[in-house]
Amino acid sequence: MQKNNAKLSANYFDTHTHLLPPILRRHITQLIESSPTSEFTCRQDNLTTPNYGFYIIEHNEAESYTVCHVFSYDHIGKDYSYQSISPKQVNMLSHFISELRIS
Repeated sequence: MQKNNAKLSANYFDTHTHLLPPILRRHITQLIESSPTSEFTCRQDNLTTPNYGFYIIEHNEAESYTVCHVFSYDHIGKDYSYQSISPKQVNMLSHFISELRIS
C-alpha cells in the first residue's frame, strides 16, 4: 500500500487515468462532485496485488461529518465493490481484528 496520502479532487484522474477502470473513476468523480464542501484524501493499494483497493476519507467540517469510502476490484472484469463506513465502524473493526490476532 502506498504510504503517501493524496488530496483528491474531481480532476484527479485527468493525470491518474491509469489507476482505475473508467466505471470506477466515474463513481469516485461523482462522489466528489456531489459534496463540494468536503475535503477528500485518498490512498491506494499497490497495483501488483490481485485485489486492488482505493480508499477515500471524506471530511466535511461545515456539515460536521467524516465518512470512509472503500472501493475494491480485481483486474479481471468491470465489477467493483463499494462500502461507505464511519470512522467509528473502522475503529471497531480494527479492534475486533486485533482481538482475534489476525492480519
